[in-house]
Amino acid sequence: MPPLSTSPPATMPPPPTPPMFNCPPASLVGCTAPDPSNPQDECPVVGEPCEGDSGEFCCPDECPRNYCTAKEAQG
Repeated sequence: MPPLSTSPPATMPPPPTPPMFNCPPASLVGCTAPDPSNPQDECPVVGEPCEGDSGEFCCPDECPRNYCTAKEAQG
């Protein structure tokens, strides 16, 4: 009978991580709220995809509030 192997078990590589969305600077965007005196978030978590699978991501603006955009910062 052959000896038992003492090498560690093979592990699966981690799944690839999706690229991070690069939000434009809030100072460049300004305040995007329809009513700047009452800014309300469009989305809960900065950097996460917005609901509806629209290709938009949650970013902060200058109001301050979170808004959805598909336009990434350049650079």
